Amino acid sequence: MEMHFSTDEWQAFKRKTIEPEICVEMEVHLQFCESCQEFYLGLIEQSDLVLAQAAIPLNFTDDVLNRMEKQSSAAIIVKFPTKKPKLNRKNVFAYYVTAAVLTLALMSGGVFDTMADQSMRFSQICMVQSQKIEAQVSRDWYSQLFKDGSQWMNKLPIERERNVKDAK
Repeated sequence: MEMHFSTDEWQAFKRKTIEPEICVEMEVHLQFCESCQEFYLGLIEQSDLVLAQAAIPLNFTDDVLNRMEKQSSAAIIVKFPTKKPKLNRKNVFAYYVTAAVLTLALMSGGVFDTMADQSMRFSQICMVQSQKIEAQVSRDWYSQLFKDGSQWMNKLPIERERNVKDAK
């Protein structure tokens, strides 16, 4: 379960009176938690917006774009290697021998067997979890969705007619 921060912590974060370590945690949390994003944005007042507008010059965007244009127009020189190293037969043979030795060592140590067993266990866990989810979902979910949607749609014109009558 994801931990959320308290109202006092968010207000301290806004005032920048919180420890730097916690501040970093809260910034990361804000990137992923929509409910905390909405709460934090609700803390922003008109005076905060006025201060932000005063701190950012009107030509900020134009300045940034101009700087980017200047940097991108500068010549970038990239040197690529012109010669590929030649592999002689001794090097190729050494690579094959190394690969064979590593394969044999891993196989004799049971690494591949352990990986295969773990893979099988993981697939079994996934299968059990999917069966649990399928058991929770009603088999006729689409008919229930259609029924609920129809009831909802039938309510719409009635409310609209009431609103039109109220407006007259």
